[in-house]
Amino acid sequence: MLNGRPVAVTGGGDNTVRIWDLTTGQQIGQPITGHTDSVWAVATTVLDGRPVAVSGSGGSRDNTVRIWDLTTGQQVGQPLTHDDSLRAVTTAVVNGRPIALTGTFNEPIVRVWDLGTGEQRLEPLTGHTESAWSLATAVIDGRPVAVTGSHDGTVRIWDLTTGQQVGQPLTGHTKGMKTLVTAVVRGRPTAVTSGYDATVRIWDLTTGQQLSESPTHDPDGARLATAMVNDLPVVVSAEFDEPVVRVRDLVTGKQIGESFTGQTRTYAVATAVVNGQPVAVTGAEGGTVRVSALTIGKPTGEPMTRHTGQVNAVAATVVDGHPVAVTGSADETVRVWDLSTGEQVIAPVTGHTGPVTAVATTTVHSRPVAVTGSTDHTVRLWDLATGKQLGAPCTAHTNTIRTIAATATDTGTRPVAVSGSDDRTIRVWDLATGAQVGVPRKSDERWIHALATVSLRGQPIAVTGTWNGAIRLRYLTTNRDTGARLAARIGKPVKKLAVTTGAEGPIAITSCTTWEKAKVWDVTTGQPIGELPISYVNALAAATVGGRPIAVIGRYSSVEVWDLTSFQQIGPTMTFPDEVTAVTAGPTGDIIVCFAQDIAVLTNAARVIGPDGTSNGNVTG
Repeated sequence: MLNGRPVAVTGGGDNTVRIWDLTTGQQIGQPITGHTDSVWAVATTVLDGRPVAVSGSGGSRDNTVRIWDLTTGQQVGQPLTHDDSLRAVTTAVVNGRPIALTGTFNEPIVRVWDLGTGEQRLEPLTGHTESAWSLATAVIDGRPVAVTGSHDGTVRIWDLTTGQQVGQPLTGHTKGMKTLVTAVVRGRPTAVTSGYDATVRIWDLTTGQQLSESPTHDPDGARLATAMVNDLPVVVSAEFDEPVVRVRDLVTGKQIGESFTGQTRTYAVATAVVNGQPVAVTGAEGGTVRVSALTIGKPTGEPMTRHTGQVNAVAATVVDGHPVAVTGSADETVRVWDLSTGEQVIAPVTGHTGPVTAVATTTVHSRPVAVTGSTDHTVRLWDLATGKQLGAPCTAHTNTIRTIAATATDTGTRPVAVSGSDDRTIRVWDLATGAQVGVPRKSDERWIHALATVSLRGQPIAVTGTWNGAIRLRYLTTNRDTGARLAARIGKPVKKLAVTTGAEGPIAITSCTTWEKAKVWDVTTGQPIGELPISYVNALAAATVGGRPIAVIGRYSSVEVWDLTSFQQIGPTMTFPDEVTAVTAGPTGDIIVCFAQDIAVLTNAARVIGPDGTSNGNVTG
């Protein structure tokens, strides 16, 4: 995505990198120049908050990898130089740092680069006996890994934290590897490989077992990409010698639907989603780029249960004795998920007329409820057992609701919600009556994006982030400032905030979503007590697990857990298939992660966050 538009980035034999609008089919801007030889490989990622392309060139004049700012078309930093012709580039995020993996035409090694510094992050990955330029990444048991295919016919898995090979090589191909891609199929990391033995093979990366084998029509192997079509995981293959694109079921490996004809000889294939429709993007001889809708017939059985738009917010509670997650999405719905089964508890909750941007949970008259905010400027209350709206919408806000928190005051007899909006107001709502509590606070700044609730000295309060990088405290019974003397200006505006309670009282963590480090606060004094060495936070939650106050932090496409007492990371960084948009901690210790339209659950954070700081939990979704 570039400025909200789905785009394709291509490299060609004319030494250029080009950006294409997948909705209109038009090139965006001028060709990006700088390479002095053919561009053989392109990948994309986010670097310092900017969308970038990472391109690899190979030939007698240019054996470099270069990073390009996709907004400006300018090169970022210096080229990453190699001794051989580049043939493969892929990207990932490891411990919050964007990295690139590169493979060359002749070398049996794979290099791992830190894109922020331009330096090699690890020693080259060595073990293959011939050139290795089929590259992908995945997550196995919470560990980010590289998956590499070689002309020696093997697939190898590498721990991207240590650089060590994981397990034994995967063997089966009788000739070298042409293409390798990864996906998650039924919750298990999977690789799909195409070789010069004219086969496509599917592998379970956890066990190393081959799951299926099917022939290709091209003895030189197929170009591969993965996608979801009608909620079915598929692999898209394009063959150079036969101008068609085929779609295979990733579970069985068998072709589904008719082949897509009318193609020319294809050098590269990728997939994307345009206006809700999965598409294949192919690069072919003559410099053409073609976009084809991936349609394999009407879906059968039960309708899709996942969100159809990005998940923007998540909260957790208990409904009828079952722990659940409540999600709000750009598809304008609220959904309730059983954390034990992964199934929806009730039908999608509808009523908002714009994307749902904020979700909180509490109880009203002993019934579990969700409080939601939207771009339609309303705050709404929902019965989580029935999905019915309770009362009329709260309509006092005049702009998008960005944040909501909820609590019960007066020993549980008066549940309230507090909302912050782009209209620069903080409003407190009596959930039993729908009436506003006190006078709305008008911010002196531009917006209110971050707030949470907690009990302080027996009083329910709201903790809000300020424009000057600090926090502010408000009584929820009156919607008035507490009058506490708080820290003065100390940084950029707070855009993410979470609160939990430790042994010494309530603790808050804030982030400004830029390069500044996340700050940890003693809510009782209103003063900062430490920092976490992380920045560019997409999603933030806090909880107390096993007596330890923790923060769950989403950055780019990864999630980290941090101890808010020692300010140390707990366990490894966990990588997900797309940018993390929301996180929370469930009522039984689960960690819930939202990315794109999907939800993953780290089951039982008490196991994930063991007493020795190791990660032992499972990822399900």
